[in-house]
Amino acid sequence: MPEIHFVVGIWRSGTTMLREVLDMSAEVKSYPEHFVLLNHLSKAFQFDEQSKQEMLQSILSNQDFLHFAKPDVNRLESLFLAANNFEDAIKATYESCLEDHERPSILIDKNPIYSYYLPQIMSLFPDSKFIWMVREPKDNCISRAKHKIQHFADYSYLASWWNHTNELIAKQANQYPDRFLLVHYDAMCEQPVEYTQLICDFLGVSFESEMLNFRKNKDQKINAYLSSLQARDGKLDPAYLKQKYAMWENLQKPINTSKMKQWEKELTSAQIASIDRLSQAYYKSLVEGKFKVSPKKSLVWSLLVRLSLGKLKWDIRRNVKH
Repeated sequence: MPEIHFVVGIWRSGTTMLREVLDMSAEVKSYPEHFVLLNHLSKAFQFDEQSKQEMLQSILSNQDFLHFAKPDVNRLESLFLAANNFEDAIKATYESCLEDHERPSILIDKNPIYSYYLPQIMSLFPDSKFIWMVREPKDNCISRAKHKIQHFADYSYLASWWNHTNELIAKQANQYPDRFLLVHYDAMCEQPVEYTQLICDFLGVSFESEMLNFRKNKDQKINAYLSSLQARDGKLDPAYLKQKYAMWENLQKPINTSKMKQWEKELTSAQIASIDRLSQAYYKSLVEGKFKVSPKKSLVWSLLVRLSLGKLKWDIRRNVKH
């Protein structure tokens, strides 16, 4: 089976852009965001025949996965029941989504929420690699506030989450440097060819200049997405369809620098100061390749993280962003 590799980083850091680039390669199969892996992570280390059957039934009832990833259900059941461990079960699930003509050498699972479960995922997938996307914190905070990714639009809160998420990833990257590639969103926007080549080398696939031409499949991808959305949800409100169409239209724009330094136009001096106070020094250290990890956080912060992460998972499940 092809190896699974992961794309992580806090939301609105260019993870979807990277997925679209990689998906243009015949050597790569990438997947829409779903919760198949995450839904079963808590029981992954107690994988037995009973849990295997329960997991299979859960996947077969996962409407997001069925409608957007489009597995061959018969093939899924056959491959899944032959799995001997959780890793093979997930690989079987993903492999069942391959079309007859697809022969990828690697699979890409991009989901920002994996950033908070790296120790478990790394243990379960010991040969997997992780591409870590980082975006300038002020621009990232603006984007998360606009898209209501988190339930508070306070910039100090958003900056704290930017730090927390990247520190969690940095902790693992420090311990396992060969398994992580740090990619700066701004740098990739400025030098898309060079960074795509770097990423391909890291993943062991061939670079093709056509990978940067993902916009040519724009209409096909948008129509497939809207068709899956309608199949899952039934009749859709025209305004909602228009919103989703606009979202995908934006995702399919060529890589460019237009989203860089948005903060110069959109933030007040007080908002800039609040984000910089919390995140700028850490961002600078990441640009310099120094994966620092801050001292242990307070109990209050730890509880806030746990509560907020639970709310995040609930919000995202209600409105899966593919």
